[in-house]
Amino acid sequence: MVQFYLTGGQRYVMGIDNSDGDKFKISTDVDLANDSKFILNPTTGFIGLNESQPEYQLHLKSDDRDVMLVQSTTNESRILFSTNRDPAIGTSKSGFIGFAESDLLGSNDNLYIYNNAAYNPTSAGGNIFLRVSSSSFGLRVNRRGFVGIGSVSQEPYAPLQITTTGHETLRLYSTSTYNKGGNWVSFYYKGEINKRKGWFGYGSTSNEDLYFRNESGGKIHITTYDRYNTRSAGWITLDKNGKVGIGTTNPNAGLDIVTTSYNTLRLRSTRNANYIEFYKSNSTSRSAYIGYGKIGR
Repeated sequence: MVQFYLTGGQRYVMGIDNSDGDKFKISTDVDLANDSKFILNPTTGFIGLNESQPEYQLHLKSDDRDVMLVQSTTNESRILFSTNRDPAIGTSKSGFIGFAESDLLGSNDNLYIYNNAAYNPTSAGGNIFLRVSSSSFGLRVNRRGFVGIGSVSQEPYAPLQITTTGHETLRLYSTSTYNKGGNWVSFYYKGEINKRKGWFGYGSTSNEDLYFRNESGGKIHITTYDRYNTRSAGWITLDKNGKVGIGTTNPNAGLDIVTTSYNTLRLRSTRNANYIEFYKSNSTSRSAYIGYGKIGR
């Protein structure tokens, strides 16, 4: 052992005390067995800081919530990671966590989790995973920037892919008080991020109405299509003038129905009468009707 001390000052001891697996220690006490701050296990090569039984290459233990500080005198501060899975990588960094001096946006002080590891473009490698314990669920970001939420074993094939075992896949909740607490999803074109084209959701909590709105002057379509049996598409279309088309995308009347069936329109009622009423514009008095049964007014 080697001791360092000043008269009336702090004493330090380092060395091997022929106990505890002959670990090399640095202590602030006169005895290496007490209050060892640095531990080196000669068998594993593991280093412990304030930990007498290091279980990893570097094992830090602290009584404070802030265990480690990484600080650089430059405008960047990063922890680098390297892998030799691909010989072409060598000792170059495969990824890092930290702050970069300048990013793609030309700004500073942004925290990065960056994966630069080489991978086979035809495989599912080169991802970033966020997982809880050994669970197969979490968050996955692939090399294309696509985000997968849910099962991390599923490769995301869209900018956002959600996989769940529950019935409710996505919940949107807003605490905004704007426009009396509306909650909606907006759509924009590329290059026009400040010009909304449309949205759907609740415009206001005052009436609790659900909206589908096209703000570009175009139509709203609801369609089905059997691509496997190559059947024709079925359409419901609403144009900017309020005309509704069923079976057509170009309605020419308030209600325009196009069908290949013999019965174009079927009207059913659970009451003892069934009829269609006609009113003049802005009038609340019925002008005529067609149908059968007892008239209800």
